[in-house]
Amino acid sequence: MDKKFTILIVEDHTLLRHGLVDMILSDPTLEVIGEVDNGRDAIQQAKILMPDLILMDLNLPIMNGTEALSEIKRANPNMKVMVLTVHKADEYIRDTLKSGADGYMLKNATRDEFMLAVHTVLDGGNYLSEEIAANFNDISVNDSVADWEKLSNREREVLKLVAE
Repeated sequence: MDKKFTILIVEDHTLLRHGLVDMILSDPTLEVIGEVDNGRDAIQQAKILMPDLILMDLNLPIMNGTEALSEIKRANPNMKVMVLTVHKADEYIRDTLKSGADGYMLKNATRDEFMLAVHTVLDGGNYLSEEIAANFNDISVNDSVADWEKLSNREREVLKLVAE
């Protein structure tokens, strides 16, 4: 069998963490190599385990997910991290994407969307929950006119296509 993609789960709710493990293990191409319940341990385990993907909650004890994400990306910019969260507010999305997240998945997503997101990020793409992607243009435009103006026409076109 081909190499399995390895995943580290960072989630402080035990029941949800175990549900994620079961869902991931139902896919023969995926393997869970670690589970932690706080941001500090996420940074440590990311360095030790070097997973192909980290699934990370934002609300974590000891160190929140955005801070942990920033540290992980600073140490290894190529490491894939997908955020799993309940937060739909623009500031969470902006902060998370600026910190280097490769995906932003709402916890109310379906199993099919979750698995699509995991494989999209593992295949080198970026993923935004359908609900977030529908509003992404508004988030980008309202973020700052100055930031929007820095984008080339082609970058704006690509951003609009991603949002659609």
